[in-house]
Amino acid sequence: MNLKNRAYSSNKKSFLMFYAAYTFLFAVIFLFGYCSFWIHGKSFIWNCDGYNQHFPALIYIGRYYRRILLSILSGDFNIPLFDFNIGMGENIIATLNYYGLGDPFVLLSAFVPAAGTETLYEVLIVLRMYLSGIAFSAFCFYFKKQPFSVLIGSITYVFCGYALVAGVRHPFFINPMIFLPLMLIGLDLVLRKKSPIIFILTVFISAITGFYFLYMMSLFIFVYALIRFKALYKSSTFKELIKAFVKSVSFYLVGIMMASILFLPVIYGFFSSSRISGHITAKSLLLPRQCLTFLLGFIAGPASWDYLNIAAIAVPAVVVLFLKRDEKLKPLKIGFIIAFIAALVPLGGYIMNGFGYVSNRWTFAFSFLVAFIVVCMLPSLFRISFREQFSCLAAVIIYGILCFVKGSSRNAYTMLAFGMLALTTAMLFFIQIHNMESNQRQLTPIQDSLPQKLPLKGLAALIVSKSNSFRRLPAFLLCIIIVLNLISNAVFLFAPDKKNYVSEFTNKNTALSKFQNYSAEGIEKLKQNDRSFYRLDSKSNGMPNASMLRSYPGVSVYYSIINSNMTDFRRKFSVSPSMSTAFNLGNLDSRAALETLSSVKYFALGQGSSLDYVPYGFEKTDIPGVYYNKYALPLGYTYDSYITESEFNKMGALERQEAALQTAIIDGEVSGWPKGRIKNTVKKLNCAVKTDGAEWRNGELIVKKPNAKINVTFNGLSGSETYIRLEDLILSESGVDFMTVGVSSENINKTLYVRSEYDNFYYGENDYLINLGYRQDGITSASFEFTTPGRYKLKDIEVFCIPMEEYGKYISRLSENSLKDVTVSPNRVLGEITLERDKILCLTIPYSSGWTATVDSKPVKILKANTLFMAIPLKKGSHTIELHYFTPGLKPGAVLSAFGFIIFIVLSVIYFKRSRKARGYKKAKTHSP
Repeated sequence: MNLKNRAYSSNKKSFLMFYAAYTFLFAVIFLFGYCSFWIHGKSFIWNCDGYNQHFPALIYIGRYYRRILLSILSGDFNIPLFDFNIGMGENIIATLNYYGLGDPFVLLSAFVPAAGTETLYEVLIVLRMYLSGIAFSAFCFYFKKQPFSVLIGSITYVFCGYALVAGVRHPFFINPMIFLPLMLIGLDLVLRKKSPIIFILTVFISAITGFYFLYMMSLFIFVYALIRFKALYKSSTFKELIKAFVKSVSFYLVGIMMASILFLPVIYGFFSSSRISGHITAKSLLLPRQCLTFLLGFIAGPASWDYLNIAAIAVPAVVVLFLKRDEKLKPLKIGFIIAFIAALVPLGGYIMNGFGYVSNRWTFAFSFLVAFIVVCMLPSLFRISFREQFSCLAAVIIYGILCFVKGSSRNAYTMLAFGMLALTTAMLFFIQIHNMESNQRQLTPIQDSLPQKLPLKGLAALIVSKSNSFRRLPAFLLCIIIVLNLISNAVFLFAPDKKNYVSEFTNKNTALSKFQNYSAEGIEKLKQNDRSFYRLDSKSNGMPNASMLRSYPGVSVYYSIINSNMTDFRRKFSVSPSMSTAFNLGNLDSRAALETLSSVKYFALGQGSSLDYVPYGFEKTDIPGVYYNKYALPLGYTYDSYITESEFNKMGALERQEAALQTAIIDGEVSGWPKGRIKNTVKKLNCAVKTDGAEWRNGELIVKKPNAKINVTFNGLSGSETYIRLEDLILSESGVDFMTVGVSSENINKTLYVRSEYDNFYYGENDYLINLGYRQDGITSASFEFTTPGRYKLKDIEVFCIPMEEYGKYISRLSENSLKDVTVSPNRVLGEITLERDKILCLTIPYSSGWTATVDSKPVKILKANTLFMAIPLKKGSHTIELHYFTPGLKPGAVLSAFGFIIFIVLSVIYFKRSRKARGYKKAKTHSP
């Protein structure tokens, strides 16, 4: 074996040893740290977003991929781009890209049926975490760091606080932990004038996976490029900097171009979505967060990504870093200072979150930097000077003092962190003493005495490295301490007798059955018995995305990127109990008019629920728990007249509802069409208010205790829907940003989600309107229960009744001429209509620029109607209506992707030839005389 082959064999063996050791430590930390999940029978599916968003999305995407594959194999190539089963109809690409559509890992869902999705969900979390460590190690080895240091840094990175909290809460939040190290490798190669292939590919994969973290990583690589360029080219000119910048940006844009087939539609969907942020002041952005909590949270962990909660070894590593005067360490110091300030000051989270609201979901990058500092400084920690020892000891003492400054800071988590910091620092001191006493002693006997298993032997081999620093038993002991530290951090977070984070997760093997059992018998019978287009609403708001899994058109949806008109519809009509955020939209509050105008034909009532929840006009069917709307309107119904949306906006919420029953609400003037005249049947009632545990006077509400009540009595009208409204309930000056308000009336209980304008999820409303239901004998009382004490503004409490005598007549006029023979297929709606006079056809499809329409094969303009739906003015006679959907941004995105891949292939060929030529030159030079 020649020298070159021997070196290759040795390197290969070293890497195998390293990754065997990494795999072993990863498995040990994971199995012990996450043991609360297996002990208590919990899955990794978070009860909130995990269960309501990520889990159904994973099942749906798996089905979607299989459907595309079958479509291609059958030669049809008709890929669904719009689905009526997501909310009231949503753009599939824009809605689900954020949740895994395009994520390379989620491609595995195509091979897993729904029954196995919970297992896949958990496997993907573990796989992503494992690969994040692999990616980190690749970055470290790129910079030729020592294997033992890389091993410690890798596990420190993988099990940082961000990964512990976000990894099981939002599985795809781990993706940037994988992509960032690889993207930085690629960028560094570009800055060093080498191949851009890795950089382009990582930008492409990041962009196609989702723009949210790509945005953050783009900021990080920009800062990295500035710092790194200065380190690489110390005598560089401004011109060279600009040249490097242009080159890097060009390669970055190639990656974006390649991903544009998904990236552009998602960007378009994002800017058309309903994500509304709260009000943020300059003062709130610049004032540092609680410094004490932040400093303690560096190695101690509240369940939040606001704090690093990283291994204690990071503290002496950072201390020694700033004591070193090595010019090569300057970039790390600059990076740490920037990241520290960005994490401490809310402005950092505001910028990193796209100027929407303050969120520190970017701290995976801070953890990456700190873990890399550990890698770089660990060799130095084995031979620290007296001054550095003194500084590390001072850091331990200061941290201990901070733990006792306030009673709230003295808890199990800070005590654990303090103990681990003290133990880690003590071990570093012991290493110094041990080094001095036995400078010549080797660790080889220890290695030989270990069990001949690859992971343990690999770990020992890493400790017995070429560097004399790691030829000591204490290095092995330090590794054990760090492993115990990481296990303890995880256990203290998850364990029921500690932070009890595990309680926020669903029980094992129950997530799918909950969805399957949701009105199971009723939904399946409806799908068998009624083949027409209809929507199903329900009393429950607990499963907003159930319709996408059970494959029926519903009304509720809970995804971050949805059609903004869905939110506007609920805001304009003040459907308050169904909105917890601008993108978590529940039912239509049993409001008969809105249910019917939205083509809701059926209503599902949970077992044991009061019949008072059933909207007016819905009658019992032979299917248990399912009620039929005798006034149901089809997908397309017609109006004789219209009013403009600006006229509509001047009305109150209930007057708007009355208007929509009588005339179309059109966004803009419609030339040649008559304006509607609105008959208002809304009756305002007198009411009496009594408080219990609260005071209300002069527009100020003082809630003195939790669950204080306001009781309202009135004489409700018979045969009416009754509504109660809180006018201008404002929290902004109370110091409370969010609270729930319970609303009850005899057999009805509902919840309002009240937010101040400073809350991240404020959606712009301060008036809250609640439907108390329809009663033939009239409703006479209602009460509000305020959960959070405080001083709030409350202008008025109002009660309204809407007699339903005219309701049937309004619906009869709308259904007089409706769309018949409706066919709904992927991306296409077809129907026939016959009119005796000119009318405006309202189609209960959420308005989007992705839809185009033809009438009798001639293109026509689609108008927005009733704030949510689509409308087409029609002349009298018989017409064929055809609608087609194509995702906005998809066509230009596909063209850009094609060009991007062509450029990428050309670049690959060019750099491959350069590389081969360079290798040939080196080979020739080696063999030259």
